Amino acid sequence: MDPTDCPSVLVNVAVNSDPGRSGELGVDQFTVIEDGVEQPIEEFGFTSSAADIAFAFDNSGSMEDEIVRMQREVRDLTDAIEDAGIDARYGLVSFRERVRVERDLTADTAAFGTAVDRLRPGGGGTSPRRENSFDGIARTLDLDFRPAAQKVVVVITDALAHYDGDVSGVSDLTIDGVARRVRESGVAFVAVSPDQSDPTSSIRVLADRVDGLWIDIRGGSFSEVLRRIRELVTTAYVLRYDTDAGAGERREPPSPSPTPSWAWSGTPPRSTSPTTPTVGTTPTAGPAAVGRS
Repeated sequence: MDPTDCPSVLVNVAVNSDPGRSGELGVDQFTVIEDGVEQPIEEFGFTSSAADIAFAFDNSGSMEDEIVRMQREVRDLTDAIEDAGIDARYGLVSFRERVRVERDLTADTAAFGTAVDRLRPGGGGTSPRRENSFDGIARTLDLDFRPAAQKVVVVITDALAHYDGDVSGVSDLTIDGVARRVRESGVAFVAVSPDQSDPTSSIRVLADRVDGLWIDIRGGSFSEVLRRIRELVTTAYVLRYDTDAGAGERREPPSPSPTPSWAWSGTPPRSTSPTTPTVGTTPTAGPAAVGRS
C-alpha cells in the first residue's frame, strides 16, 4: 500500500527462527520505528496459512538455462510449501515482447508443473536484450489473488525492460507506474535479474523502489532462488501501522538498517518510498527482514 495515497502501511516481515517459522511470535514481540519514532501496530497476523505465488518468467532465447532449471526444481518448491502446511496456489505468466498467462492461480500443483514444463525459450536471440518485463509484471498483478492470502510475485529475467518512451512502442508502462502498482497491490515482490542500474528499465532498480527482495540471476544456483522464495512464504508476518506522513507527503528516507545476510543477495536495497519503517523483534525471536508492500 502506497503511503502517499493512504496513511496505512502494510509491512511484510520474514523471521528466520524456529518460533518465527512456526507462527509463535506475538504482536508484543515486534516494534515499528518510522523516522526514529515508534508507531503503534494496528493489525498483526501470521500469513503462512495461505499463499498465492505468481511467477512472471522471461522465456526469451537467452533464458533457456533458467527455464530448464525451473522445470527441474519447481516440484521441490511446491512440495516444501505443501509440507509446511500452507494452502498455496501458483500462477505463471510468460513474456518476451508479448505477454501470455500460462496458468492462472491454481492449487493444482500438477497443473502448475505442466504449465512450467510447457515453457519454451524463443525469440530475443541468444544474448540479453530488452524484454516486456513491465507488462509481464502488470499482468501478473492482475491475477485473481485471494485477499486473505500472502501474495508473492516473482519476476525472473536476464534483460532490461521495455518502457514507455524507449521508442520501441512495445510497452506503455514506466518504472514509476509499475512500482506504484506493486506497492498498491500488497504483494511481496521478488526480482531475479542482472545487477543493472538503469533508472528507467532495471528490474533490480524496481525491486529497490518497492523494498522487494532482489537476487542476482548470475550470482548463484536456481535452487537458491527457490529456497529464498520458500523461506519468504513460510516465515512471513504482516503488520499494519498508520504512518505519520500525510497523504501526498514525501520524506527523504533514512539509511536502511542492517539486514541479515540470509535475507538478501548483495547490498540491501535503499527505499525511495516516502518513509522507510524499521521493524524489529525481541532478541529471542531471531532476525527480521522487512519488505514493504
